[in-house]
Amino acid sequence: MMSRIRIKCLSCGTAIATRVQVGHEKQQRISSVCPECFSPFRFRLHLEAPPAVGVEFVENCEYTEEDGVILNIGSGFVISRERVNDERYFPSLDMPKPNQEELHAIAAARPPGAVGPMLVDLSVTLGGLPDAIGRWRLLRNAYRFGRTAQEARLQEALREFFGEEVPQKLLTIENALVSFFVRILEPLGEPEFERILNEFKRANEAHRDEFLRLREEFQHKKWDRLDEYIDVFDHFFREYDEFNQTLLYVRRSLPLPPNPYAASTNFENTKLYYGEAFEVLGSSIDILAGVNNILVGRSFEQLEHISLRKYRESDKGRRNETLKTNFVLSRLVAEYNNHLRNASHHRWLRLSHDRSEMMYQDGGNGPRQTISYAEYLRRCCDLTAQLMILTSVEIVVLSD
Repeated sequence: MMSRIRIKCLSCGTAIATRVQVGHEKQQRISSVCPECFSPFRFRLHLEAPPAVGVEFVENCEYTEEDGVILNIGSGFVISRERVNDERYFPSLDMPKPNQEELHAIAAARPPGAVGPMLVDLSVTLGGLPDAIGRWRLLRNAYRFGRTAQEARLQEALREFFGEEVPQKLLTIENALVSFFVRILEPLGEPEFERILNEFKRANEAHRDEFLRLREEFQHKKWDRLDEYIDVFDHFFREYDEFNQTLLYVRRSLPLPPNPYAASTNFENTKLYYGEAFEVLGSSIDILAGVNNILVGRSFEQLEHISLRKYRESDKGRRNETLKTNFVLSRLVAEYNNHLRNASHHRWLRLSHDRSEMMYQDGGNGPRQTISYAEYLRRCCDLTAQLMILTSVEIVVLSD
């Protein structure tokens, strides 16, 4: 649903007619920029009582009766730059089409005896998870209850998360995390999870004793590693309104539209995320290195030239290279850009005046690099998807 919200920029007085694609969260934060003076503005949609849309003006804007400059703002997609001010633009024009399996599912959902066209939510049909932020908050609280030995609260939260139909024996935080990560990455999640898990199974079948040694080594660190993952994912969902603009393309393994423009630009809260997620991934792929060692016939603790202990002390920027000979495992480091990591980690990223592009210099003073803010969000989502799959596989492999 598109909602037309008329605002006035309080910095220059420009009237702006925002055409906002309403999403599936109970609140939807909008952080954009005035097309006239480039001053950032923020407002929030309150969607607790659909189809009603409440608007809260947060920063540098207020309601106006004037119908001004058109500004398209999306939820769950990005816009080609030339469509940003197009009055006739609708998200369905750029969104991917359902595949045959999804079309069959739509047809099967038609009530018996119903005729005529069906109204479907395309974003959900394409795998989107409604109320993802709310689901994550519930899961995060359950995790905290488990880590602080609040068993009754943990079970109550898990029952709310899973619903009444799930048997009690399946109400574990491990099951909840895996099911959530696989679901939010639909349709990528399940096949990618199975693909990586099968490599672990292959290592177990080829050299079981060595695999059991690896498993014992990492079981001692299971919860500490999970704490690190959960912290990253919590940051991701705190800024889900931003990242969700490109998550669709990651979930469906699709390129961004030509000349992509992310209409919501809360850069101040996302600029450090790539560096944060990269650091955790770089520290965590030691388990993939160990499995790869087993698959090529070595001890899990021995890489081609150095030990696993030395590997853990090596430069994170090149740790992905040890997986390049294993096509499947290397998928979890497909997004692993050390230059962008350094720029994010060291706060070298700068945003253009219209907040559409990011600039940084390699090493802080090297050649200038430029990427769109939309591409940055896409890379953050790629990193997050890799971490979610890795987390899910670790949970299954290291569970008692």
